[in-house]
Amino acid sequence: MKIKFTYSLILLSFLFAKSFAQTYQEHLDNCIKNFSHLEQSDSFEAFISARDSCMIGAPLPRIKSKTLSGKQINTDNLKGKIVILNFWSTTCGPCIEEMPGLNKLIESGEHKDVVFLSFAPEKPEKLIAFLKKNIFRFEVIAESIPIAGDILKLPGMLPYTIIVDTKGKITHMWFGGFGNETYPTFIEFLAQIRNSS
Repeated sequence: MKIKFTYSLILLSFLFAKSFAQTYQEHLDNCIKNFSHLEQSDSFEAFISARDSCMIGAPLPRIKSKTLSGKQINTDNLKGKIVILNFWSTTCGPCIEEMPGLNKLIESGEHKDVVFLSFAPEKPEKLIAFLKKNIFRFEVIAESIPIAGDILKLPGMLPYTIIVDTKGKITHMWFGGFGNETYPTFIEFLAQIRNSS
């Protein structure tokens, strides 16, 4: 009964936020307000999960940065593309564990309509040294704490992933990795987005 009630709250909060919030921050404020009771009474993970579910439909805020390869990124210019934003760290085991599955998305060559961005808190030199030993085919943005914390207001938990549709709206947002199920899980998510377009 508690689970049904929680999902009903998520749905109602999503509809409320979608109807009235104009920006990512307004949408987020509504979600936090509606689920603040979970933050106090249940686990923090339950609160984050409910909040992330509530954020479905929110517009991705503008993120402007530069990748390790020197490419300028402005998410406002990515409308018309699906965008995957993956937040990770060189010291995060589950982040590293999901990298082969994430790489496979690019290596397959079947997702030309997708932009793959990753964000790590470390400095460029540390990331470059790590990537010499560990292949990660996403575009990598270093020193990303301001993006994760100040712009997206993500908790300090990794890995964290956001998927955005061609209209710039969040379709999936979650904390944690899928391990060996990373590739098929992302394929399913991408199919859902394409089928709903």
